Amino acid sequence: TDKAKALGFYSKVLGWKTSDMDMGEHGMYTMLHSADGAFGGSMEMAGPEWEGIPSHWMIYFRTSNLGETMDKIKANGGEMFYDKFSIPGVGDMCVCKDNSGAVFSLHEPEPSQADSSPADGGVNWMEFVGKAPGQQNAEKFYSAVFGWEVRHQEMADGTYSMFFVGDVPVCGAMTLPPEVDAPAHWLVYLHTSNITDACANVAGQGGTVMNGPFPAGEYGMVAICQDPTGAVFGLHMPPSA
Repeated sequence: TDKAKALGFYSKVLGWKTSDMDMGEHGMYTMLHSADGAFGGSMEMAGPEWEGIPSHWMIYFRTSNLGETMDKIKANGGEMFYDKFSIPGVGDMCVCKDNSGAVFSLHEPEPSQADSSPADGGVNWMEFVGKAPGQQNAEKFYSAVFGWEVRHQEMADGTYSMFFVGDVPVCGAMTLPPEVDAPAHWLVYLHTSNITDACANVAGQGGTVMNGPFPAGEYGMVAICQDPTGAVFGLHMPPSA
């Protein structure tokens, strides 16, 4: 809802750099850069389709065949929120809803870029979060659409779902406590090498640390935060940091 405020916040908290890309009728798109290079972007939510939707992080899942994946989404109870569009040099994209109403995007890249371990500010993890039975719905939906394997891990506050591609964990899913009033959504976790300092910077730059930092078992430390525009995100410090 306030792109300039958001960009100023993340640049100061996580050291991001930015560059602008003119998308013609779609307006100006801002690329986000960590030390590893471009990893995300920022755009104004302009147009009637965004009315009433608060600031949020949008995740993009890569696909080698956008049309085929769109068909699978619709066949498994999902729907198109924003139909296919193309960005020269970037690829084809669309915005979708899953069978619980969580919004996400697809990206068929042009060209594909190699993955790498993230520097500070890059994306470490993504997590579906929803009230029961959203976690179970997510397991069925994303397994059918992307072919992910589901494995379960017992945590202190319940069973956590891990989605795997081969032997590589790519994202997770959990159930919100009944007292938390929030719709189903995807939560992005941003990398930090010092979660204590990062949380202090969040608060110092007008954001809110909603929960944490707290340990996530063998996976390091995490915190749940909100930026000054209201978008919720996670911070993750892996054990090797």
